[in-house]
Amino acid sequence: HKDGAAGLTWGVEMLGTILRGAASTERTPFTLPASTAKSADAGDLAARNIKGAIDPGEEFKRSRAQRLETLRVTMTDPVNVSWLAAKTALYGGAPYGNHRGGTLKSLARISRDDLLYHRQHFFHPNRMQIVISGGLSPDDAVGITEEMFGDWVSAYPVGRIVEEAAGEVLPARTIVIDMPGATQASVYAAMRAPARSSADFDALQVANAVLGGGSRGRLFEEIRTKRALSY
Repeated sequence: HKDGAAGLTWGVEMLGTILRGAASTERTPFTLPASTAKSADAGDLAARNIKGAIDPGEEFKRSRAQRLETLRVTMTDPVNVSWLAAKTALYGGAPYGNHRGGTLKSLARISRDDLLYHRQHFFHPNRMQIVISGGLSPDDAVGITEEMFGDWVSAYPVGRIVEEAAGEVLPARTIVIDMPGATQASVYAAMRAPARSSADFDALQVANAVLGGGSRGRLFEEIRTKRALSY
């Protein structure tokens, strides 16, 4: 936003909504719920920021400092440490093995120019998908979408996405991480799951719901409710 985070926050609050954004391994989604009466104004605010985020230098430095501090705290928690180690053990140097929140080394090296490069090549009109739901007719939804992104063109080529993000299958490993002074221990067992394109993927989702699935899952019942081995 041209006025930085404060300007964006003010614009969102004036519309009585919240603009959510997240970055995952496979996508960068933005969500903006708004009343039907204000949907056009909300769409304009979202589109301007998605198409033209400038990442002001001072706010970039502040955000990086916050992320570094969060990571330092994360690395004192055995649960988080075991999860990060499991990703590396399963995928090694492949993209899926990267840590979305960064590392102390990578966060220190990243620059504002890196963020701008990513937006220019990956926040791209040729790759975007839009989903609208709620109290709008199809014609109104298409009209708002055209207002938001109909004029969006980019002089930059689309960024290349790695096809085999999981990399080669790595051998089984047992990893022990000594954390002196920790008051807890975390035992983390992990294995690769079938790809979304696999014929077994849907069956696996059902199995996960039965075995895991939160407080109603079988593993929760056995490990926490019956035996009180973990919380």
